[in-house]
Amino acid sequence: YLVVKNEGKEILRYNIADKLCNSNKLCNEMETFYSCPKDCPLGSKDGVCIKDKDGFCDPDCLEGIDPDCLEKPKPKTNIFLYLGMGVALIIIILAVFILSRKRSQSINPSQPPDYPRQHI
Repeated sequence: YLVVKNEGKEILRYNIADKLCNSNKLCNEMETFYSCPKDCPLGSKDGVCIKDKDGFCDPDCLEGIDPDCLEKPKPKTNIFLYLGMGVALIIIILAVFILSRKRSQSINPSQPPDYPRQHI
């Protein structure tokens, strides 16, 4: 409530809560991160520059003011992706090796087949 008093006596009481924050998940004209964080989360365009290092580049700040806007995000490397690709590569190499060995043994057997002997 906005309360106006004159000499200790209340002369006006006005509910401004719905003007400051109507909780509609939209950052409206009178709402800011400070008055309505539900509608205007950090990093939203609300007319207020929050230049803290908080992980959000505030679009309301001039260039060079918010330190979060200066940093380039570091690319995340997914170790599980690289690990999976390595395992798949090892499996493929082993499969090629085993198949080529089987193929070379079937073309050039190391021992002649053991046929039963016949007496003449």
